[in-house]
Amino acid sequence: LAFRGRTREARRANAPMAVLSVSADVNAGNAALVTPLTPEEFPTCAAAIRSVGGARRVFLLRPHMTSDELIGLAHRLKVLSRNMGISAVIVANTDDDEAASLATPAMSADDSRVENWAEDVGQNGPGYGKAWHVAGGYDPRYVHERKAHEDPTELGRYMDGVRDLALAARGGLEIDAETGRTGGRSKVPVVCVPHGTVNDGGSAVLMGTHVLATTDTNFSILNPGRGLTLDPSGLSFVLPRLGWEHDQPSADYPCGTLLALTGYEADCHDLLETGLATHMLKRATLIGDLERYLAALPSWEAQQVVPPRRRSHGEVQEMVQRVERGRDDEDEWIQLASEFQWDNSKAKNVGVANLVDDLCEYNAAGAHLGDKHMEASLFKHEDPSLVLEENRGRLFEDRSSRLVDVAATFAAIFEQKSVEGILEGLREVEGSQAQSNDEEERECAEIAGSLADMMEARSPLALKVTKRLLDIGKGSGETLEGCMEREKRAQMNMYGKGDFKRWAESGEEPGEFADWERKSLKDVTDDEVEEILGE
Repeated sequence: LAFRGRTREARRANAPMAVLSVSADVNAGNAALVTPLTPEEFPTCAAAIRSVGGARRVFLLRPHMTSDELIGLAHRLKVLSRNMGISAVIVANTDDDEAASLATPAMSADDSRVENWAEDVGQNGPGYGKAWHVAGGYDPRYVHERKAHEDPTELGRYMDGVRDLALAARGGLEIDAETGRTGGRSKVPVVCVPHGTVNDGGSAVLMGTHVLATTDTNFSILNPGRGLTLDPSGLSFVLPRLGWEHDQPSADYPCGTLLALTGYEADCHDLLETGLATHMLKRATLIGDLERYLAALPSWEAQQVVPPRRRSHGEVQEMVQRVERGRDDEDEWIQLASEFQWDNSKAKNVGVANLVDDLCEYNAAGAHLGDKHMEASLFKHEDPSLVLEENRGRLFEDRSSRLVDVAATFAAIFEQKSVEGILEGLREVEGSQAQSNDEEERECAEIAGSLADMMEARSPLALKVTKRLLDIGKGSGETLEGCMEREKRAQMNMYGKGDFKRWAESGEEPGEFADWERKSLKDVTDDEVEEILGE
């Protein structure tokens, strides 16, 4: 009966029935973690939503979602971001509490954990040297087992779910692709805290207004090792523009190409220095503080500098008359609008942004957000006439990113037009510098060889399709939505190729399988790549 009631509510709201796959009845001490649409083989639904004061908390309970769960979560997130009665939406997971309280992913029950190569992973949570697998979009092997890849309609629902989830997290103005009509505009910021591993379609959670990385956060693109290409989350638009938004040094180097073609695992520092994350959280346990503080903030509608003053009945009548006169007088109308209410648009979401800054150590723009009072007290007794700036004690160390360093070192190679040229360039560096007497040159050769090995472990067809998507996506006239549509066509066509079937039936993980239909990049023609893109 309860499910029938929710079904009627969904229909009245003109929402897809898939919204019922996401639990929205979660209260403290009453965790409804299974919905009627949750597959029997999973212990919980993929996501659950809890009301926390003036905010909403979205818990990611499984790294991979079904098509219903992707579509349902995307719709709920889109609606929440337009709700003027709340302050923010938090998409996060932590490991400082029991799974039953929804503070940790359900993966703690089935040991679905992945290795994390970052050296600074803490000893709490899933175990030393490991991190939670937070978001992977959907599971391609599950799609194969259910034969969903043979049904264009169902496969299209997976693709649409990833696209819609990325757009819902990103926010903005909704425009119907078919009718051209303008829908609602998102108002409430989406704060994402991926405390663990993100890969492929899970990159939708990196599209939030604020993306807070922790020491466990890492990101990689595994699909080419499955015989697939980029999921339609907009990566072919985002990766060529890394570092642009915050004018970072990474904007000058091919970091995105390196990520997409090699499967390089970017750690939290890499994500910050490329702009994929906006802030670095001091410690993961602050996620609870973030939730509590956001819950106490005024709603979007109530955030204002000065409230509009009360008006008497006579003033209201005068306003009505001036409205009638102002219809034909633009200057009168502008003056009238300013008298109705103070312009509080600049006050919206400022409290959320300030709170995020307060809890984080630094942001992608390069600003250190640590304790300024501590820094002031530390140096207040220094005599500036005796202590030069270069000799002054420093509270914050220089930031660095291994991804940016590697991309800068091999920039000339990864900027080549063909995948064959990139691979040959890496092998040439490996062969020419491996026996050098210079330690740095030997290290450079070792890195080049490792990157080449990672590329050769991937499907040659998938590599060429992915490179072509990036080349088109970096065009000045491209849009995020256009790139997503192209990614969708390419991915659906890749599911019909033999490489994906071979990988899925092998039982091996990405990077371990090598029995591809095309044995080398030279066996893949440009015509085949263009056919997959469908343009």
